[in-house]
Amino acid sequence: MNKGQITISRLNKSNEVKKIEIKIKDSNSRINFLTLELDYDKFAELMTGLAFVECDLSFNDLENIGKKIEKKDIIFELPKSRHLLTDKEVEMIAKINTPDDWICMNCFRSSNSFLKKDGKYFAKTKIKRYI
Repeated sequence: MNKGQITISRLNKSNEVKKIEIKIKDSNSRINFLTLELDYDKFAELMTGLAFVECDLSFNDLENIGKKIEKKDIIFELPKSRHLLTDKEVEMIAKINTPDDWICMNCFRSSNSFLKKDGKYFAKTKIKRYI
Protein backbone atom coordinates (compact mmCIF):
# COMPACT_ATOMS: atom_id res chain seq x y z
CA MET A 1 0.00 0.00 0.00
CA ASN A 2 1.31 3.45 -0.92
CA LYS A 3 1.55 6.29 1.58
CA GLY A 4 0.26 9.77 0.93
CA GLN A 5 -0.79 13.06 2.44
CA ILE A 6 -4.06 14.95 2.44
CA THR A 7 -4.61 18.69 2.77
CA ILE A 8 -7.94 20.42 3.33
CA SER A 9 -8.00 24.18 2.63
CA ARG A 10 -10.54 26.97 2.42
CA LEU A 11 -10.67 28.69 -0.95
CA ASN A 12 -11.79 32.29 -0.68
CA LYS A 13 -12.23 33.44 -4.25
CA SER A 14 -13.75 36.90 -4.42
CA ASN A 15 -17.39 37.13 -5.55
CA GLU A 16 -17.76 33.35 -5.62
CA VAL A 17 -19.29 30.73 -3.40
CA LYS A 18 -16.76 29.80 -0.77
CA LYS A 19 -15.30 26.38 -1.39
CA ILE A 20 -13.23 23.70 0.31
CA GLU A 21 -10.30 22.23 -1.58
CA ILE A 22 -8.98 18.76 -0.76
CA LYS A 23 -5.64 17.71 -2.25
CA ILE A 24 -4.18 14.23 -2.11
CA LYS A 25 -0.43 13.78 -2.60
CA ASP A 26 1.48 10.58 -3.32
CA SER A 27 4.46 10.32 -0.92
CA ASN A 28 6.78 8.62 -3.41
CA SER A 29 6.35 10.88 -6.43
CA ARG A 30 5.39 14.00 -4.41
CA ILE A 31 2.59 14.62 -6.95
CA ASN A 32 -0.72 16.23 -5.98
CA PHE A 33 -2.60 13.76 -8.14
CA LEU A 34 -6.15 14.48 -7.02
CA THR A 35 -7.85 17.77 -6.19
CA LEU A 36 -11.47 17.94 -5.05
CA GLU A 37 -13.49 21.15 -4.70
CA LEU A 38 -16.84 21.40 -2.97
CA ASP A 39 -19.04 24.08 -1.45
CA TYR A 40 -19.06 24.59 2.32
CA ASP A 41 -22.51 23.04 2.67
CA LYS A 42 -21.47 19.91 0.73
CA PHE A 43 -18.34 19.61 2.86
CA ALA A 44 -20.46 19.85 6.02
CA GLU A 45 -22.70 17.05 4.72
CA LEU A 46 -19.64 14.94 4.01
CA MET A 47 -18.15 15.53 7.46
CA THR A 48 -21.41 14.60 9.18
CA GLY A 49 -21.59 11.23 7.48
CA LEU A 50 -23.44 11.67 4.18
CA ALA A 51 -21.97 9.35 1.54
CA PHE A 52 -21.35 10.04 -2.16
CA VAL A 53 -21.42 13.85 -1.91
CA GLU A 54 -21.03 15.57 -5.31
CA CYS A 55 -17.77 17.44 -5.90
CA ASP A 56 -15.52 18.68 -8.72
CA LEU A 57 -12.48 16.49 -9.41
CA SER A 58 -9.23 17.16 -11.23
CA PHE A 59 -6.49 14.59 -11.79
CA ASN A 60 -2.79 15.18 -12.41
CA ASP A 61 0.16 12.98 -13.49
CA LEU A 62 -1.60 9.68 -12.80
CA GLU A 63 1.01 7.75 -14.81
CA ASN A 64 3.67 8.63 -12.22
CA ILE A 65 1.79 7.72 -9.04
CA GLY A 66 3.78 5.28 -6.90
CA LYS A 67 7.05 6.05 -8.66
CA LYS A 68 9.94 7.70 -6.86
CA ILE A 69 10.93 11.22 -7.90
CA GLU A 70 14.59 11.92 -8.62
CA LYS A 71 15.83 15.51 -8.93
CA LYS A 72 19.16 17.07 -9.83
CA ASP A 73 20.65 20.34 -11.01
CA ILE A 74 21.81 20.97 -14.55
CA ILE A 75 23.98 23.81 -15.78
CA PHE A 76 24.00 24.69 -19.45
CA GLU A 77 25.61 27.37 -21.58
CA LEU A 78 23.60 30.27 -22.96
CA PRO A 79 24.49 31.81 -26.35
CA LYS A 80 24.44 35.32 -24.87
CA SER A 81 23.69 37.22 -21.68
CA ARG A 82 20.43 36.37 -19.91
CA HIS A 83 19.35 39.99 -20.26
CA LEU A 84 19.34 39.58 -24.06
CA LEU A 85 17.11 36.47 -24.00
CA THR A 86 13.38 36.14 -23.42
CA ASP A 87 12.02 33.72 -20.82
CA LYS A 88 10.74 31.49 -23.64
CA GLU A 89 14.21 31.37 -25.23
CA VAL A 90 15.82 30.37 -21.94
CA GLU A 91 13.19 27.65 -21.43
CA MET A 92 13.76 26.35 -24.98
CA ILE A 93 17.55 26.19 -24.45
CA ALA A 94 16.96 24.40 -21.12
CA LYS A 95 14.72 21.84 -22.82
CA ILE A 96 17.35 21.17 -25.50
CA ASN A 97 19.93 20.56 -22.75
CA THR A 98 17.67 18.29 -20.66
CA PRO A 99 18.58 14.59 -20.96
CA ASP A 100 16.01 12.16 -22.34
CA ASP A 101 13.47 10.86 -19.79
CA TRP A 102 13.99 13.95 -17.60
CA ILE A 103 11.65 16.92 -17.20
CA CYS A 104 13.07 20.42 -16.95
CA MET A 105 11.44 22.36 -14.12
CA ASN A 106 12.22 25.76 -15.70
CA CYS A 107 12.85 27.40 -12.37
CA PHE A 108 14.91 30.50 -13.12
CA ARG A 109 13.76 32.85 -10.34
CA SER A 110 16.83 32.73 -8.10
CA SER A 111 19.81 35.05 -8.40
CA ASN A 112 21.88 31.82 -8.55
CA SER A 113 20.08 30.72 -11.73
CA PHE A 114 22.44 32.63 -14.02
CA LEU A 115 26.20 32.97 -13.92
CA LYS A 116 29.10 34.12 -16.02
CA LYS A 117 32.39 32.23 -16.08
CA ASP A 118 35.40 32.80 -18.34
CA GLY A 119 33.37 35.19 -20.50
CA LYS A 120 30.60 32.64 -21.09
CA TYR A 121 27.02 32.74 -19.82
CA PHE A 122 25.36 29.81 -18.07
CA ALA A 123 22.00 28.96 -16.55
CA LYS A 124 21.22 26.54 -13.75
CA THR A 125 17.92 24.81 -13.03
CA LYS A 126 16.49 21.58 -11.69
CA ILE A 127 15.37 18.55 -13.65
CA LYS A 128 13.29 15.62 -12.45
CA ARG A 129 12.22 12.16 -13.49
CA TYR A 130 10.08 9.41 -12.07
CA ILE A 131 11.60 5.95 -11.65
